[in-house]
Amino acid sequence: MINMFDFFPKPRFQIIGWIGMILILAAYFLVSFDMVTVHNIWFQLLNIIGSFGLALVAFGRRDWQPMVLNIIWILIAIIAMVRIAL
Repeated sequence: MINMFDFFPKPRFQIIGWIGMILILAAYFLVSFDMVTVHNIWFQLLNIIGSFGLALVAFGRRDWQPMVLNIIWILIAIIAMVRIAL
């Protein structure tokens, strides 16, 4: 079985999760204080990159619920980006 800690030593693995969390919170902060709108590509990118980091950490821990949640979050953001581009 593949262990994610083989690819990312634990300290680096934790940093990926923290960065992901910070990016998602930054996106939420920016929208909540009207600094960007949900129709802004940067808002969607922050969500995609942040959720990818959290999904990666959840996968490494075999923590399936947050992994699935973050994958769905990524898919929603990708769909939103496509709608913004069109």
